[in-house]
Amino acid sequence: MAEPDREPIAPAAPSAGSARRNIELAQARLRPMTRQAWQNLKIWIPFLLNRTDRARQVIYHAREQREGFVWRVQLPAQCWQCGAEAELLTREIEVDLRSFEQALAIVAGAAGSALFFMFLASLFGGKLLWVLALVSVGAGVALLLLKSWTETVCVQMSTCREHAEQMRLPGMVLDQNELHLFLPSDSLAGAARGELRATRLGRGRALPGGGRGVESDVEPPPEHVKYRQAFGAPPAPLPELPPIRLADDEE
Repeated sequence: MAEPDREPIAPAAPSAGSARRNIELAQARLRPMTRQAWQNLKIWIPFLLNRTDRARQVIYHAREQREGFVWRVQLPAQCWQCGAEAELLTREIEVDLRSFEQALAIVAGAAGSALFFMFLASLFGGKLLWVLALVSVGAGVALLLLKSWTETVCVQMSTCREHAEQMRLPGMVLDQNELHLFLPSDSLAGAARGELRATRLGRGRALPGGGRGVESDVEPPPEHVKYRQAFGAPPAPLPELPPIRLADDEE
């Protein structure tokens, strides 16, 4: 007895729940990237920084905090939220960031080229101009990646037990030879700037002639010497010239 023909089973259509789940996963992956891109853009274009960003921004230099491609920053020993200095827990944050070279010039060039081609396309029409606008944006992104590299940032923060679970990570941006940290509280940012200023001042005083108001071992010049040459011995005294006779004196 022949078996009846069976229709092939069609694949089940994706449900609305699975599509929504995929969108949420994509948003979760893109959200940190967009947040980091916005922070980088605010460093490249400083007028985008608001008052809160400026109050919580601390800038570190490569010659002070970087060894090779690793930045090491130890923030002040106080709670990131309340500023407590007793019974603290220390946490070390390690993040890999990209550092860009001449990023503002690349972004401005790519954006200007894209806007120029879009303006021409709106006037004269044509798909080629729109394609050139997209190519300009893609070339700018490719050049940004080409002129960038990855560095590791290690930040040591402290927290009290009460605020340990709500601890927020600082914002981080690498701009060539500078590390910009956006700390989670104004008090922590002020303390970090104070420590950094004291460290730089102490390093400057350690250099020869770096401190002001510090006693020097160099003997001052004698009172009769008005000036000294930059190198070598003091200049020889000028010879005395004979007086100049005027016509009235001869008569």
